[in-house]
Amino acid sequence: CNMHNWKRIGDEMKSKYPNLPITGKKCRERWITSIKDGLNRRPLSTKEDFELILMHHKYSNKWASISKQMPGRNPSCLKNNFYSLVKKLVRQITILKEET
Repeated sequence: CNMHNWKRIGDEMKSKYPNLPITGKKCRERWITSIKDGLNRRPLSTKEDFELILMHHKYSNKWASISKQMPGRNPSCLKNNFYSLVKKLVRQITILKEET
């Protein structure tokens, strides 16, 4: 990220597309979450789900710290996957409680 001047990039994009609310911060976020080489866009494997749960236990909601431990996964993707896993587990527990 140090090699990019996000403010300059945002200014250039703003001059090219004056009607869009483009900032350097938005350009940086887009780069990190969508464009950057090496991003893994495939769904998390079962092993990665387990690692994500362990990392969340260790780092809590520090998604950037967790993503550093899981190369190729961006913080937003990991956060969304984690909460999806939690919802799935809660549904399964609810179903099991109703069956007993």
